Amino acid sequence: MVEIVKENYIRYDDGEEYAIEKRFMKKMIGISKRLNSKKPKLDQMLINEGKPGRGKTNTSILELFILKALTKRDKLYLVFDLVNLMKIASRESDLLIDWDEPGLDSMSADQVNNLNKDMRRFFIMGRMMGHFYAINYTKFYKFPEDISVDRADGMICMNNNVKRLGKWHYIPPSKMEKLYNDYKKRHERNYHKYTKYRGNFPEIMEKHFSELGINVVGVDGKEYHNASYEIYNREKHKAIMEIGKKKENKASLKWKEKLGDLRYKISNLPMEKETLAAALGVSSSRLREWKKYKSSAP
Repeated sequence: MVEIVKENYIRYDDGEEYAIEKRFMKKMIGISKRLNSKKPKLDQMLINEGKPGRGKTNTSILELFILKALTKRDKLYLVFDLVNLMKIASRESDLLIDWDEPGLDSMSADQVNNLNKDMRRFFIMGRMMGHFYAINYTKFYKFPEDISVDRADGMICMNNNVKRLGKWHYIPPSKMEKLYNDYKKRHERNYHKYTKYRGNFPEIMEKHFSELGINVVGVDGKEYHNASYEIYNREKHKAIMEIGKKKENKASLKWKEKLGDLRYKISNLPMEKETLAAALGVSSSRLREWKKYKSSAP
């Protein structure tokens, strides 16, 4: 359990207290009021940006802990991929969700574009579910503009100096479009130019993660209720190992099957193989590979 005490302190079951920057706490109180409002019922979102190992997940977990205390919501989820995010978020309303998207930089441009298309559709369709999303990624400008600029309620930028872990600065939603355009037009990352205030978050992940009833969803879809810190680390490692792997749908596999069958038939045409290969613009060795293809069709 976690509770808010003395205006801007959070207290855990063991009695330990942590101070939270007052302006940030005021920000979270505003988000909690919008989450508790029934008219209109809309999602809320904060972005946490920074290099790997700079405290993004610690920050997002802290955000969920604070909102748990302010809203009295008791369903917290941490997911690593968009597929499971959509599954959890579509299942019921009024959730606190941490999307800990690991290693986006390791994806190809096509994979990032496909992710963005799916993400845009999802947030458009699901904006009335009343969820709070803490979204972690390394470069905000790789995500769709209408989410980073128009949907997010500001961004927490983690300090990239490893000697200053936990330090951050907050960029308000009114400055997100300027920040986004500065990078897209001139490749300038003007974080400090648009900063409203700064602070330092306490390290709470390892000590308190297991206390607060977070449900971790692995990339295989398995849910771990009231997950431990060890389970979180294990599932995040699995998620990182999945980065860059292509997931083909049934239609794609069906066309691959048809293409393989066609190549097999071509390779068995009653022609001199060198002549056939030259006519097709492929090598003889490639033609021999086609001949080895075995269809899985009955």
